[in-house]
Amino acid sequence: MSTLDEAEIARIVARASDLGPRERFAYIRAACANDAGAFDRVLLAHNITRSDPPAGGEEFWEPDRSGQVLGAWRLVRRLGGGGMSDVYLAERIGDYSHHVAVKLVRPGLVSRADHNRLRAERQILARLNHRNIARLLDGGTTDDGIPYLVMEYVDGERIDLFCDRHRLTLQQRLALFRGVCAAVHSAHQNLVVHRDLKPSNILVTRDRTLKLLDFGIAKLMEVRETAHTLALTRADVRLFTPGHASPEQVRGELISTATDIYLLGVLLYELLTGRKPFEFRDTGLSEIERVICNQTPPSPSEAVDSRGASPIEAARIEAASEARDTTPARMRRELAGDLDNIVMKALRKEPERRYTSADEMAADLKRYESGKPVIARPDTMRYRAGKFVRRHSMVVAFSVASMAVLLAVALLMTLQAQRLAAERAIAVRERARSEEVSQFLTGLFEVADPREARGELITAREILERGALRIEQELKDTPETQANLMETIGRVYLSLGMSAEARPQLEKALTMREQQFPGDHPSKASNFAALGDLELAAGRLELAQKHYEEALSMNQRLHGPRHVAVAASLEELGKMLKEKGDFTGAEARLQQSLKLFTDIEGPKSTRVSSVMNELAQLMERRGEHAGAEDYFRRALTIDRAALGKDHPQVAHNLHNLAVVLQSRGKMDEARPMFEESIALLRKILGDKHPDTLDALGNYGRFLQVAGDLPAAEAVFRQTLALDAEVRGASHAYVGYDHVNLGTLLRQKGEYQAAEQEFRTAIRIYSATLPPDHQYVASAQTGLARALLEQGRVPEAVTAATRALVIWRASLPDTHPQVANTQAISGRLAMLEGKPTEAEKLLTQSYRTLSASYGLTDARTRDASRWLADFYRRTNREDLANQMVATANPK
Repeated sequence: MSTLDEAEIARIVARASDLGPRERFAYIRAACANDAGAFDRVLLAHNITRSDPPAGGEEFWEPDRSGQVLGAWRLVRRLGGGGMSDVYLAERIGDYSHHVAVKLVRPGLVSRADHNRLRAERQILARLNHRNIARLLDGGTTDDGIPYLVMEYVDGERIDLFCDRHRLTLQQRLALFRGVCAAVHSAHQNLVVHRDLKPSNILVTRDRTLKLLDFGIAKLMEVRETAHTLALTRADVRLFTPGHASPEQVRGELISTATDIYLLGVLLYELLTGRKPFEFRDTGLSEIERVICNQTPPSPSEAVDSRGASPIEAARIEAASEARDTTPARMRRELAGDLDNIVMKALRKEPERRYTSADEMAADLKRYESGKPVIARPDTMRYRAGKFVRRHSMVVAFSVASMAVLLAVALLMTLQAQRLAAERAIAVRERARSEEVSQFLTGLFEVADPREARGELITAREILERGALRIEQELKDTPETQANLMETIGRVYLSLGMSAEARPQLEKALTMREQQFPGDHPSKASNFAALGDLELAAGRLELAQKHYEEALSMNQRLHGPRHVAVAASLEELGKMLKEKGDFTGAEARLQQSLKLFTDIEGPKSTRVSSVMNELAQLMERRGEHAGAEDYFRRALTIDRAALGKDHPQVAHNLHNLAVVLQSRGKMDEARPMFEESIALLRKILGDKHPDTLDALGNYGRFLQVAGDLPAAEAVFRQTLALDAEVRGASHAYVGYDHVNLGTLLRQKGEYQAAEQEFRTAIRIYSATLPPDHQYVASAQTGLARALLEQGRVPEAVTAATRALVIWRASLPDTHPQVANTQAISGRLAMLEGKPTEAEKLLTQSYRTLSASYGLTDARTRDASRWLADFYRRTNREDLANQMVATANPK
């Protein structure tokens, strides 16, 4: 409470009006002495706050303290300051270097309440632990009694300037803003309201990490903190930034989480349009209160409408659109509708009519980005009329009394408005009912998704079947909702590995949507992508490619080239091309997808890790094992942090990393990863899920390389039987299972049985894969080796030649797969009496295999044995002995 009376405060305000900005600030500070309440009121009367002192005012603050030692920290240089404090860059004194930001309260403005505020801030920051909130590290008091805080040093740029400098699109800005919402939601969960959310308090680092700063006027909401809360409330009744203030702040009313929702609305308005909802210049406190509390700002799309604007205003809008990599017309179109409604819902005057949480606001933005209905709704005419009457009750009463002759007309208009409002209310209720049904059933289906059920496979399938039945029976009159849920159930069936059950759901959903939406539509693009997943799972790669390309083209037409839906389509198409063997095309799409997801969602997104996983598998197939390992480890780190340890994506990444570690000869490190990933997949997806079966096949190869042939054979035979049951005997992946078993049988010396497995695989591949696919080369290599062991040299030469042609078209000559087939070809050349060709092939293959797999690997040992035999046959016993000694070191 102020110690100066109203007349004295008015005198200070009037006197300050005659001064320039720098002299004005110095005068106000001196005239108000240590009266914090009077100081705040006079500042606000001149549109100044403690958080935003006028330019040039810094010279009236405390002298530079650079070089001073505070506890374990030495102040390096002054970074800046706010209304109550100076901020310094500081370094730790000791053996290791660590930079922090130190916040010092400014003397002369520090009342007891201000000291309490800083102590409260220390308590607030200490309890907040979120990657997007600057952390409190230390605190204390200087020798001359000045409180200070030691905080994480954030080397970043304020969010609005970062967005403009990088020309981020509206979609990219929304992605960043959702990160702000996540940080605010975390603070609210810890019972803390920030109360001063504005661009200067939100920084973006070089790696696009958001950091929320300055809880200097934050308010605790917990009962046990009531003493601090009340003290803060009395001292801070009008402590705010006018351009970023809620109605309840300017009125001095109760502050709650709804206040931060309003400020988030202001921030989003500014990020989208380049301006604030209200802009005050030389405006007094009473006018600020009137505007913020009673005036409705223009919607974002209205704020950027350059039609009919003055030349200066049109130029301002043009500059804003350029900073968003678009045009004024397109920006207006993108903002109109859902984004307008979302922003205006957050900016509603009544706290209870805003979003209930920052998380709900972020979820509504996510729904907008996904093309789903948002919960924000525009104000009705009836609501606006009621607000007008309440604001101008006396004027309305006088008008009604003096214009009684128009009562009948007014009555008729009122009745008509009520009737229209009732009709709109019915429509709204019907839409809400439809959405409720959709949400209920979607939730029902998502329980069946293994990513949610996490092991409850039988129960999940039962729930899924009940949900499918309810779609047919209960949603016949709502085809759009019915189609949405059919796609949902189809996707979940696919996730469970039940392709046959997924097909009718996805195909019927697309048929319904083509009837509802003749042109492009987000739901149709999603449906095409789901059908691509279906055909990919069935091994129909050409049809899968057609669906994925249609989804990508439609998303590009709907959203432009830089959108999360486009990134997802590029990932899906890249994954399919990788399976098809088009590594160049796959890498191009996947790299595009990775860049888009990183730009839009940040480098720690699970969508980023998903694309990294695909790129790693691609690199592994090309023999780039070190790069593959790096990608797998990065993806695994992201997913463990974001999804937890028992998520299917974590299990997949863990298993893929085990495979590449095996390829690099790191057998001891690979084994526990194989076992952990398979246990996770069995728990989450079940024993018969395709992903579990693929992992078992890889584990069988690991056991074979490790020398445990009986265990490997048991795994291969079990996998083959289950895979043929789940996918069908003619699926390409079942062919892969035959190759695995054939390779093991050949190693055991059962050459005829091995030959039959390889020929079965080749028959499957000829019906499902392109003739130059790597799987075909693998089967032909195995067949060549089985025929070689039976002495059928001409047949073996034909198979080995076919394999080499395919390998060399897609892999470098230094790849171990090429080398393995070269070794077989070298042995065959020797048996055919071609010594020059034999020596070249055997020498080159041995060098590559020993470098890739080591001397103890079975493939390396075969090449070594054949090369030694070649030397003996060509009378070079010394070289033969050297080969034997190298292959069998003591």
